Amino acid sequence: MPESDSFKFVRCSHCNHPVDINFAKADHDGKAMHEECYLKSLQAKIEQNASRATRAQSSNRRPPGGSGSEGANGAA
Repeated sequence: MPESDSFKFVRCSHCNHPVDINFAKADHDGKAMHEECYLKSLQAKIEQNASRATRAQSSNRRPPGGSGSEGANGAA
């Protein structure tokens, strides 16, 4: 039965190694992944989103003394 056994494996969409379809997880496109690869991809997305959020918060902060009155001191 080696031929039928070969149909139980597909390539992991993350690492491209064979993964048993009976134990595979699915990525966002529905492609098979190892559980470990799935967890790694989720962790990478979490870290990427956290990094984006940190950059967005940093760009929304005003610099010290930047209360919007920069031009008022020398305008009079």
